[in-house]
Parts: sequence; C-alpha cells; structure tokens
Amino acid sequence: MRDRTREHLICPARGAAEGACGGRLSLSDAGLPARRSATHPDDLLEGTLACRACSAEYPIISGVLVLVRDVAAYLTRYCRDVLSSAALHGTVSDDLTRWLERHHPDAPGLPSADQPLDVNLPGSMDRLADLVGGDARYGTFAKFLREWQGRSPYDRLASFAQTLGSGQGLAIDSGCGAGAMALRLASLAGYVIGVDRAFAAVLLARRLLLHEPRPKDDYELRRSAETFELRSAARALASASPAPGLELPLGNTDFIVADSTELPLADNAAGLVAGANILDVTSLRAALKESARVLSPGGLLLLTDPFKVSPHAYSDRPADPVASLRQFLEGLGLTVQMEEDFVPWIWYQYDRHFQVHLNYCAAARKSA
Repeated sequence: MRDRTREHLICPARGAAEGACGGRLSLSDAGLPARRSATHPDDLLEGTLACRACSAEYPIISGVLVLVRDVAAYLTRYCRDVLSSAALHGTVSDDLTRWLERHHPDAPGLPSADQPLDVNLPGSMDRLADLVGGDARYGTFAKFLREWQGRSPYDRLASFAQTLGSGQGLAIDSGCGAGAMALRLASLAGYVIGVDRAFAAVLLARRLLLHEPRPKDDYELRRSAETFELRSAARALASASPAPGLELPLGNTDFIVADSTELPLADNAAGLVAGANILDVTSLRAALKESARVLSPGGLLLLTDPFKVSPHAYSDRPADPVASLRQFLEGLGLTVQMEEDFVPWIWYQYDRHFQVHLNYCAAARKSA
C-alpha cells in the first residue's frame, strides 16, 4: 500500500449511528511491524493502519491493505486463501504469521471460503485476436475479434471520460479485478485506487501494474482443460493499454481490498468512479448509491454491464434494464451524458470456449 493512498481513506467500521465510523487512518506502531518495499520506499508491504477515532485495525498483507467493515470476520473466512495467495504471489514474513496467530488464533484451523481467481483474469488483458488470429479454424470469429480490438467496454468508458473530461483528481475503480479499467484510468486521472473484495485479484493487480511485491513477468494462459501456455505479461499489458507510451509500473495507482457497497471514502471525495461489470455481482442499489455518495459535484460515473444475471434485482421492468438504470441514476442526481449499448465483452475460457456478452456502457455526471 502506498503512503499516498492512505491520505484518501477513512475507517469503514460501523459507527454509533449505524453508519461508517469515518475516522482517519494512521500507521500503527503497536500492530504488525511495518515493512517497506526495497525498491519503492513509499510502498508498505506489511503493517497495520489504525483508526484515530475508534482504534479499529486493518492489516497490510503482501502490500494489500484489507479495509473492510468487519476485518476479523473477513480474515477468519478467507485466512487460508489470503495466506496461500500471499505466499505464492507475494511475501509472508514471520511477523505476519505471528500477528495472525495472535489476533486470529482460530482462523487457520476453521473451514475457509475460497476466493477463486478466474482462469480468465490474467488472460483478460491479452489480445484475443492475437490468440486466435493465426488459426484458420476460427474463421469469421477471428475477424470479429480483430474488428473490435480496442473497442471493449473498458475502452468505451475510457473514451467517454476523455471526451467529457475527468479532471486530474481521485478516481476509483470499483470492483477492479486485475486492474483492466484502472490501467485505462491511469492516464486520465491524478490518482487511481482500485477496490475489490477478492484478495487474490488485488494482489495480482498490484503485481501486474505496480510490480509489487515483486514483478510479474509472465503468466499461464489456459489453452485447454489440462494445458497452459506461458504468456508475456508485458506484451499483454501493452496491448491492453489505449494510452501510447504509458509506462509500467504505474506511478499513480494503487489497489486495496474493500467493499464496493461500503467504500472507505468520505462524501464527495472522488472526481470519477468506474464500475465495470459489478452490477450483476453485487447489489446495484447499494453499489450505485455508494458511487454517487463519494462523487464530488460535477464528478463522473462510468459504468458498464451486460445485465446477464438478474436485471429484476433492481427493476420492476426487467425487459428494459437500460431505461430502469437511467431512471435509478436520475434518482441519485446523476445524468447520463454519453452511452452506447450492445458493446461486445468477451470472456476467454479455453481455445474452444468463449463467452460473448453485450454490454451497456454509460457515463453519467453528478449534478453540481
């Protein structure tokens, strides 16, 4: 976690009035001993942030700050998954192990829920056209992929922000995954914070885009049920970025574990919030209300979703989810200024397994 990131965050613990505590966070001398990156001194690999108001503590594990409302419950539920991900892709010190044993002694022995890392997540940054373009078996599908290269829902949102002007303030990538949207926002905002509840996804995003806690030079792309191909992360990232000359590691971006429905940010804190493909995953009303809350007047909300799972969850008219979404945004003081529907969003699973969803993309401005 970068020192600059902490300046934007508040304590999400429940306060006396059932809302968030909202206290400011500072590095604790009494918690997990602080350990900084050898290559980036402003990056904490381990440590504890404490709330100045309620004294709640939030650990930094392998560079990832876990900033959720009930951090004890989170670590108890996902402890084994967090530790295995950190050990495999990051670093786990003896101090961290002892801290977990002291503060959460039962967690390693309890049944642990998994946060599976989608096999498509690393490969989602790679060019699908490059994967299949040289194989005649794909026929017109390869042509379709090439035609839509650089025009994904993520690219459309970035284009909206560039056209409408996103400013140089704070941008939030809500439900960031491995950082595909954050990568595109890095050239459009002053500082970007990616937020996701999945520890493994946040750790991967930091490795790919920040090269912390150690560089991610390549990754395994699943080609069939039992075979993988070693792919170049640098090549994948270069093809995923619409900004020419964008240098990695990103210098104005960070990623934390937090909840899109309980963002650890003060009211009006961000000039831009992006939510890509999270509406079917979490509560639409809660996630959008949080996005509107943290947006400053005149701020920009970017969203895209295929409405593939449960359009009825937020609408009395599931047959017309776009109209329902526009109406809901208007109720939050957000006016759609740019939009495009039926934009292909493609999931690569295997060489013979692709899923194509048609996304709605929109940019909405918060009233002044």
